[in-house]
Amino acid sequence: MKNGTSKVLYYGESGLVAGIVADVIAAKADKRLLECVVWNGKQPDFVREVEYCEYLPEFKLGEFGSPDLIIIAHTFNAKFVVFVEAKVVSYANAKASEASFRQARTINVQLALDRRFKQAVTAGAGDNIEIAERADYDSGIVRDKARSLRKGGFVSYCRKLFADADGFYYVALTTDAEAQSPYDDDDVLKALVGAAWESEKGAFGLLTYGALIDAGIVSREEGAFATAAQLMLPIDDTGADKLVYTSNPTTVKGVKLDEWSEDKKPLIDALTRLVPCLIGAVADETEVEELTGSYSYRVGNIVYARIMYLQNENTVVLALLKDENIPQYVYDDDKRFVCKLVNSDKQYIGYKFYSEDDIARFREGIDEYFA
Repeated sequence: MKNGTSKVLYYGESGLVAGIVADVIAAKADKRLLECVVWNGKQPDFVREVEYCEYLPEFKLGEFGSPDLIIIAHTFNAKFVVFVEAKVVSYANAKASEASFRQARTINVQLALDRRFKQAVTAGAGDNIEIAERADYDSGIVRDKARSLRKGGFVSYCRKLFADADGFYYVALTTDAEAQSPYDDDDVLKALVGAAWESEKGAFGLLTYGALIDAGIVSREEGAFATAAQLMLPIDDTGADKLVYTSNPTTVKGVKLDEWSEDKKPLIDALTRLVPCLIGAVADETEVEELTGSYSYRVGNIVYARIMYLQNENTVVLALLKDENIPQYVYDDDKRFVCKLVNSDKQYIGYKFYSEDDIARFREGIDEYFA
């Protein structure tokens, strides 16, 4: 019999969040966690007064969604609620555009739903059977429908938790390399619009995994967070050759199978087998959907990978949404580029494959990384 130590292995977005919570509690770093948030304006006053926190991961709020984490931060005589929505891509690649703002899995829609729950639970009306938006609810975003939470006794529990809170805040947890607020960018669609945004924008913030690592709250080498991070998060690539988003990405599009050159079809077959494994960790609750007609791979309603063929270069391209998730050391810089897909506002990292040797090296590096 082998001797060992019992441990929990975390996986998926929920695993990353659970790992962070476990490490924060172990390090008694409640206040330090909130201090890592880059707020859209000045840091809220309550942060420096935090004494302890309660953590509610994956709290299911009916039609308002399931925030990845709700933090109830307690000061000496008050409590504040912080909704956290986590992604394994950058904010730019996690957001919905104005045209697609109804997409429920995108980060600004999720933050907007969190805020709508706050509006509903603090409205003062209703009973212990239902928390519901009024017919004339103030959504602050594109209107869809009045949403509600109907879970009997759970509704009463939620009212006790949230209705008397002294403040509500909303944080995006992303892989952005630098903790600079995306809300300062006029081109980024906000979680709220118009007067709602102007009055509440100071309640929104950005938290990055890198900021938590730099603060020593979590580690990629040890602790509860480390296991999930190995499978879920990109390599920290902050060197001069790091690919960054551009105002003019290369637009790439696929071609019909019968237009692909015969010598490239083995590459397509190899990537078809590999891609679901690469992006399978994007969301632990949703299967990777393969659209074979277009060689696209979706999680929910977001395309996370697509295999294409550049006829002018006679090469196969794998476009991945997960930022720099492929270790840079397995790939030549001149074969990577920033691109976008037709009819998409997101930016991808494109990898070019000219030969089977390229695929072999790529796969060998990935296997070594995940070993």
